[in-house]
Amino acid sequence: LIAAAVWGAVQLRLAALRARKNEELARAYEDVHRMAEELEDTNRQLAVANVRLRALSYVDGLTGVANRRRFDEALEEACTTASEHGEPLSLVLIDLDHFKRLNDSQGHQHGDEALRAVAAMLAERTDSRGGLAARFGGEEFAWLLPGVTLDAAKSEAETFRIMVRDAAI
Repeated sequence: LIAAAVWGAVQLRLAALRARKNEELARAYEDVHRMAEELEDTNRQLAVANVRLRALSYVDGLTGVANRRRFDEALEEACTTASEHGEPLSLVLIDLDHFKRLNDSQGHQHGDEALRAVAAMLAERTDSRGGLAARFGGEEFAWLLPGVTLDAAKSEAETFRIMVRDAAI
């Protein structure tokens, strides 16, 4: 009888320990599940932030067009594609004449406005004609035109030159 009572007490104690362990395991599982959800959410936020950061790292802060880094990558990609597919590839380099004189006589703010205006015109032209418009450096811009022949690129460049001249920036 005493052995049965001890055995019963041990069984009750074991059942209580098992129940407490099961509760602890359930809480631990809930904690792990909650942490996994938080980690997934953080990873999603990080992925979005990385996409934004990558986009920002490709944009010229002053003009809003692609920067030199993006241009260099796009040029390499375009050269590879053009070579592989035997397609034409044109590049228009745009250098704003007398820009230093503008900066010296009217100030850098006015020069910055001129750069933004030319970049906006080039971006608009690029949107309608295709390719990639980028600030190449200082007062220089590059217009990458995949699939465009030399004659067509010359025509585009001349049209853009006239647009800039007529804008009287």
